[in-house]
Amino acid sequence: MHDPFLRNASAGGRRAPVGLLLCTALLASDHSAAQVVEPATVKPASLGKVAPELSAAAAVFDAVRRTGPAAADAPVLQREFPMMRMARDTVVVDAVASGAAPVLQQDLIDLGATATSTFGSLVSARLPLAAVDALGTLASLRFVRPAYAATRVGATTSQGDVAQRSDIARAGFGVDGSGVRVGVLSDSYDCRGGAAADVATGDLPAGVVVLDEEDLCTSGSDEGRAMMQHVYDVAPGVSLAFHTAFDGIASFANGIVELVTVAGADVIVDDIIYFAEPMFQDGALAQAADMVTAAGVPFLSSAGN
Repeated sequence: MHDPFLRNASAGGRRAPVGLLLCTALLASDHSAAQVVEPATVKPASLGKVAPELSAAAAVFDAVRRTGPAAADAPVLQREFPMMRMARDTVVVDAVASGAAPVLQQDLIDLGATATSTFGSLVSARLPLAAVDALGTLASLRFVRPAYAATRVGATTSQGDVAQRSDIARAGFGVDGSGVRVGVLSDSYDCRGGAAADVATGDLPAGVVVLDEEDLCTSGSDEGRAMMQHVYDVAPGVSLAFHTAFDGIASFANGIVELVTVAGADVIVDDIIYFAEPMFQDGALAQAADMVTAAGVPFLSSAGN
């Protein structure tokens, strides 16, 4: 059976399901009377260009801010919108430009956005929640939504080396990955700490190249480093490079390309799905995957546990 999570770059790019409703983040939360946001609090200027859940999050933030506590101390935001990647008073978004992406990028920076990245007509950024209402007035913006993403592996104890008989291959053919650099894309590399200890214990090689870590380390579990540990078990001669895939789709797409053009990766692997990835056409991530595979770099992706 075809697994919609499998990205087969050689057969037309990344594939991902589009049936997931973003509003499930709201339906799954524990609501109370104090947490309800009245529709009237969503500013009309934002309607049409701004995803409803993003406007709702901004409305909740505005209500919390008026009551006094800082956003970082207001758990209501994460309870109401558990899948949005928020830190302090900001949220990671993916925005589609109505014209040139750099124009939209600059407009978002003028609104206080940081960690911006462009790929095609897409701009990813960390945006202040207080600036959401102003988005509807931007002529450079076609549409903006929260950058929903999830990892596809989780915490596991791998027996993959024995299961796929790579231990036999190393012994029988005298190969260990020497001369190959593997590029890894996941949530984070060392946001939770421990990378230096992994090198000291021999679980990772020295000199891991980190092109880009998750911005502000808000939700990363260092799953990228865990993936590298598995790779290093199987091929202890490889060198490794990392780029976060958790700072929006444009950042992810650029990371795919930069792992090859900047870090010199010979193989790329990721375990991230963005819920907005299109199924019946090539989105930004599929286009980036096609670019690197056309250059002869295999691109592999997790299909789930």
